[in-house]
Amino acid sequence: MLDTYIVPLHLKNKVKQIGFREIDYDRNQVKTRKLFFWRIIALIGWGAFFITILLSSCNKDPVWASEITPLSIAQSQIGLGEIGGNNKGIYVRQYLNGRENLPWCAGFVSYCIKKAGYSLPYFLKAKSYLEIGKKIARWNLSSNDIVIFSRQGGGHIGIVEQVVNNGFVSIEGNLGDYPAKVKRVNHIFEDRGILGFVRLARRIK
Repeated sequence: MLDTYIVPLHLKNKVKQIGFREIDYDRNQVKTRKLFFWRIIALIGWGAFFITILLSSCNKDPVWASEITPLSIAQSQIGLGEIGGNNKGIYVRQYLNGRENLPWCAGFVSYCIKKAGYSLPYFLKAKSYLEIGKKIARWNLSSNDIVIFSRQGGGHIGIVEQVVNNGFVSIEGNLGDYPAKVKRVNHIFEDRGILGFVRLARRIK
């Protein structure tokens, strides 16, 4: 910004030639206008700050409503499972509500559902989930839905993580030989072992 000076009329042309800008008003007026300008900028800045704080506090959802779901709990458990023997270990006891030596796939799903705040029975049998919630056709399947399978000697269960073109990815526990862990599994819809899909109503404790 060029420096400004009040100069006599006969020197105006000379001042312009050497690079200064002429003004015809008092220096105090210039300072007052500059001060007023910066006060307006400051007020606008503070106003925007308080509006942002207000909107963020109004729109903030409870953590359980926006982040904690059966799926998010299941994702946090991937890689955990049996330790020290088949159907044994600290994580198996956690999923089976304190018990051991039982198939724990349904207990794992029940654990995730309970941790997400749903008020539902703690099922230890996969097929029990066919009796609750809303049955879902495969074309309506979405994340957080429950998938139930048939398996020799009983059933199997998982939580749907992602739907793809011809199938889905689910998170399941107690699948495979010892040491079985919680893992992601890819399935196709044509799998004959699928007994059904269930969507749970959110009933908070």
